[in-house]
Amino acid sequence: MQHRKPALSAFGEFAEALQDSEALARDPARRAAFLEKYKFDIFYFAIRLNDLMVTGGHCEVYPGDPESCDLCGTDLLEGGFFVDGATKDGSWANMCPGCTAKHGRGIGWGVGQFYRAQGTADGQKTRWVLIAGGNPFPEED
Repeated sequence: MQHRKPALSAFGEFAEALQDSEALARDPARRAAFLEKYKFDIFYFAIRLNDLMVTGGHCEVYPGDPESCDLCGTDLLEGGFFVDGATKDGSWANMCPGCTAKHGRGIGWGVGQFYRAQGTADGQKTRWVLIAGGNPFPEED
């Protein structure tokens, strides 16, 4: 018996709508409409990223307090995220978005971990939370 896939929207339309994710997150009505319209796209996109071991694993916080990109010196808080990952030359570095695009090998376990800045409750200290590329099998460690 073949399973029929639900109709997906055009990926370009979905990707363009994602560009406004911060504003969508702040507006409950727009967020609800987005989630309803793209529910199948979100589901399949998340599953495929998980298949590639890009997402998943347990939530981790970066153990240090990186301040700047190891390759170009850019302040990592400016971009709000960084990748602790392998470079094309085989070394590892904390990279800003630009250096990740130019020198990084990707996101995924054993390739690169993607961290996002998150303020703590007291508003004083930023912590870096792993959002992609974590260990998909933490119980085996």
